[in-house]
Amino acid sequence: MSEELLSTAEKWVEILKRQRSSGESVKGYCLERGLQEHQYYYWRRKLAKAESSAFTELTVIPQPAASCNIVLTLPGGYKLEIPSSRGSVEQAKELVKFLEAA
Repeated sequence: MSEELLSTAEKWVEILKRQRSSGESVKGYCLERGLQEHQYYYWRRKLAKAESSAFTELTVIPQPAASCNIVLTLPGGYKLEIPSSRGSVEQAKELVKFLEAA
């Protein structure tokens, strides 16, 4: 982007910000300041398009894997918790059968 165009874009960024914060209609704002309404909309579209096509850096934050532990409630109020990484449903079934037989 040429220096002149960059300067013009920066000028319109400021004009757009001021109009939004003024609370005035676009038509009234432009009329009061001697701006062409069609130029206002042209720059609003142009700058919005430039903003939407800009890249944004994202940071990936690793999340711990969801815990799906197997919990067995045993007679006598005992609880046996098997971490999912070390056990499976089949192993839990075998353990319950073993405990029932004991």
